[in-house]
Amino acid sequence: MTLETALAFALGMVILTLTPGPTMLTTIAKSLASGFWSGFQYNIGVCIGDLIFLMLAIFGLQIVAELLGDVFFVVKWVGAGYLLWLGTKLWLAKPVPLEARPVGAKGLLREVTAGVLVTLGNPKVILFYGALLPTFVKLDSLVAGDIAILAGIVVVAIVVVNNFYGLMAARARRVFRSARAVQVLNRSAGGVMIGTGVFIATR
Repeated sequence: MTLETALAFALGMVILTLTPGPTMLTTIAKSLASGFWSGFQYNIGVCIGDLIFLMLAIFGLQIVAELLGDVFFVVKWVGAGYLLWLGTKLWLAKPVPLEARPVGAKGLLREVTAGVLVTLGNPKVILFYGALLPTFVKLDSLVAGDIAILAGIVVVAIVVVNNFYGLMAARARRVFRSARAVQVLNRSAGGVMIGTGVFIATR
């Protein structure tokens, strides 16, 4: 794989990550609702989900993907259901001012699992790895070093871009100090999660 190929793929990944979609919107919503660390944990799962699709594309596991079609369908609905449940919970939550809100562990496993499920059910990601990736690289000629480079590009693009959005959203939380402002925050974040869940479920 040439340097030009790697740079082209990196540009494609950055554009994919910058484009509004379920993973970016959920990162913002989680960071608004619970702080930067919640969004960061979620994006660990996003990275895992993207790497799963990358490996499926590279090793030409179309047959496996077809066999797992029903599984991915279930995963899509589980991810959508999770977002709908979380969004509804936020929408109905009692507005507690942020300075009085107890700080505790949000659950690494829960956040990572959510990131994996939402990514596996994201039609934008499926399209990128299934249809667009072969236009960047010759998948049948990749060696181990090439695969490692591609995986590294995927992780770096997601970590940098998505967590930048998450950091900006987490900083915006500072303005929410009254109960009324927190209610607006909760309903905004909850609305985004509900909308994202509906988007995933209907695609």
